[in-house]
Amino acid sequence: MTGEARREIWALGLILLVALVLRLAAVSVLGAPPEKDALEYHTIAVNLTSGHGYALQPDEPTSLRPPAYPLFLAAVYAVSGPDYRHALYLQALLNALLVIPLFRLARRMSGSVAVGMFAAGLFAVHTSF
Repeated sequence: MTGEARREIWALGLILLVALVLRLAAVSVLGAPPEKDALEYHTIAVNLTSGHGYALQPDEPTSLRPPAYPLFLAAVYAVSGPDYRHALYLQALLNALLVIPLFRLARRMSGSVAVGMFAAGLFAVHTSF
């Protein structure tokens, strides 16, 4: 591995770390209990993990919400318990990891490592996910 490749990896790692820290801080400071739509997704996920099915009211199935996000929440709750903050922290981690494919895409499209770093850096500091 060349010195330039090592610097690229270190710089991308630093950008990833900044993205992760900013997102985790945003969740810690701004993460509020679910309300409105988010509360319905949370309720469905809790009902799924407690064996009441895909329902807003226990044992009364619903088709009002698409299934992917409640299933994601149910998986998180099955592992860590029904605390909405665990799902927010996992989403923050997944969002921060998008720095890597974004860097690769920008580098591939432009042919420039600097453009890839710039795009990844902009995404890292943009925390409204």
